[in-house]
Amino acid sequence: YFVTRAIDMLHEAGLIGKDPGVWNPVGGGRQSVAWATDQLRELLDPVIDVAEHRGLAHQVETIVLRDREDKKDLDYADTAETEAMRAQMQTLNDHLTQLDLWREGAKFPIPVARRVFNGDFGRGGRLYCHGSSYQIIPAEERRDLDLVIDGEVHPVVEIDYSNLHAVMAYAEADLPLPPGDQYDIAGFDRGLVKLAVNVLLNAASTQEAVAALTEDLRVNEALREASGLARGYRRECRPLAKEVIGAIEEKHQQISASFGSDCGARFQRQDSEMAIQVMLRMIQRTGRCPLPVHDSFLVADIHRNVLAQTMSEVAAEEGLALCLKESGRSSPLGPLPPPPSLLGGNRP
Repeated sequence: YFVTRAIDMLHEAGLIGKDPGVWNPVGGGRQSVAWATDQLRELLDPVIDVAEHRGLAHQVETIVLRDREDKKDLDYADTAETEAMRAQMQTLNDHLTQLDLWREGAKFPIPVARRVFNGDFGRGGRLYCHGSSYQIIPAEERRDLDLVIDGEVHPVVEIDYSNLHAVMAYAEADLPLPPGDQYDIAGFDRGLVKLAVNVLLNAASTQEAVAALTEDLRVNEALREASGLARGYRRECRPLAKEVIGAIEEKHQQISASFGSDCGARFQRQDSEMAIQVMLRMIQRTGRCPLPVHDSFLVADIHRNVLAQTMSEVAAEEGLALCLKESGRSSPLGPLPPPPSLLGGNRP
């Protein structure tokens, strides 16, 4: 009560922005987020260094294991694997803290990054910042970020793996990837199809996937508008959820065994290892660590080609025919093809 009331008061005073979370019993919810407005930063600037990390523990655990049901942190016994992962995270965080990140003329904080696993160390493992960060702002706003290198301002570019988990599902089934965009289905918004594919891969059953996607449509106004729904009533959202899931099952019937099989967490474990490799190799090649956003990375524009090459190299080593997609303010490269050795299928 006291925390939420305080947040409401700060918001009413114009000192913070906020995005209330959504609780979803079948998954797909999100945490509440609040951030300082320029007005609050101006008030604090004469008193403290607003870029200094505050409110976080001095020693943050970077290898986190959470319960699959209630998402609470679990205690675990260290192994050679967890100690090796923690050492990797130490290297990555040491380099992330050296980055000079700015947004609209103000320094932008980079909190400690952690790997978060779901239930056991074979599930999840993606990197999340421990606190408010560039990861939680909308993708289009990340284009406003700049990195200062040797006193020179460089706009960031973001490069991500296209159709990542769909490609992984075909690779796991040892099947050739169909041509084109795996999330392109006539009559449906691409964003809805992408979300529905990921929901299907993460759900334990098709019925659970329909329920989760219905809830996503109910609470996400932008997604409803893109899909032609005027209101967030379950009686309107559920038929669309069932329809798009049916269309996905028809388009990708060759990998139907993956849908409703809870394989998404395994795929996240694989893509998290890929992310670690991309970041470590970029440190070796450029001296700087990319900023991770799960299956995409932010770098200064001068490092875009090195990042694209490194991401393609790591994907090839995993036997994945992944194209790359870039966004940013400066001369976007557009879609990038997979390495030539993978153009014939998922595996070299």
